[in-house]
Amino acid sequence: MSPIPVFKILLVIAGGAASGSAALRAQAVGTAPSEATNQTPAPPLFATRDVLFLTIVADFRQLQRDRGEDRVEHPAWIFATGPDGSSDSLAVQLRTRGHWRLERSHCGFPPLRVNVPTSRATGTLFDGQDKLKLVVHCQGSGRYEQYILQEYLAYRVYNLLTPASFRARLAQITYVDTGRDSRRRTKWAFFIEDEDRLLARIGATVIDEEDIEMHQDLLDYEQATMFAIFQYLIGNVDWSVSARHNVFTVAYPGRQPIAIPHDFDWSGVVNASYASPPPNTPMRFVTDRLFVSPCRSQYDFQAVFSLLRELRQAIDDLYTGRSELEEGERRRVRRYYDRFYETIDDAKRVDRVFVRGCY
Repeated sequence: MSPIPVFKILLVIAGGAASGSAALRAQAVGTAPSEATNQTPAPPLFATRDVLFLTIVADFRQLQRDRGEDRVEHPAWIFATGPDGSSDSLAVQLRTRGHWRLERSHCGFPPLRVNVPTSRATGTLFDGQDKLKLVVHCQGSGRYEQYILQEYLAYRVYNLLTPASFRARLAQITYVDTGRDSRRRTKWAFFIEDEDRLLARIGATVIDEEDIEMHQDLLDYEQATMFAIFQYLIGNVDWSVSARHNVFTVAYPGRQPIAIPHDFDWSGVVNASYASPPPNTPMRFVTDRLFVSPCRSQYDFQAVFSLLRELRQAIDDLYTGRSELEEGERRRVRRYYDRFYETIDDAKRVDRVFVRGCY
């Protein structure tokens, strides 16, 4: 690849976070409350919520054509500036990934995996990283960037509930396409924490699909309740524990496995135009909610309901603090979450939706 001048990039401060019930969130990761904040420190990429402004230079014309079974790595450069003003430039490899969004008929710009050369990343923003998922805009219109922002914020909401969750880092990326005369376009995207880094941070091990057949009844009871209520909160049914679909199952010594959710673009809170309810469900629209869980009693939900009430302002702040979100999108999401809180504050609705409506 020919030499490319270093692009200067800025870092800006993004929205904050808030803590909730330490005991409940500690229980979700199998630690005592006093230990819940003593996790393995995050590598630089996920050590802050600051928005990243990056430039990625590659032959995106060729990359976007690479969607078959035998996909290959494509050389690229990432340019960034550290918080101390030092400039980073890192040669990486990009590869297309995904399933539904990989199809050309669905997404003009497919999701990417960034393969970081660990030996050369030392001391840079990507120090300690290896293979990173990069969630990108799919199509060129502005509403697809709104979907990116909404999906990113769904990750942030689950981060408020428990450390046993994938961290995400929002980025505004300028793509320089060497295959189209260095044509540029700037879009929102976000990185997702690598599975191995997540495991190291929370002190867990992955459950291999070949090791054990999984279903919801085998999960840690309290954490599975939190997991299912969160999915109901964001209106997401695009997951399956038994099929390991959009679910990462991990284990701790001496306790039941837990499920960690990811990929929320088909959720009601995102409300993507391409999303639709799964067949054989009573849902008419993707924004309808369905509680997918083994049945429980009203008592079993109260700890999670209490935590979510405690975090209500923090959740709202995630959205009101995002100037990148269109005002109409912020109002829509606020109404969507308001309906959830109206449900959990009504005993009859709790009985109908959660106790008798388990699916």
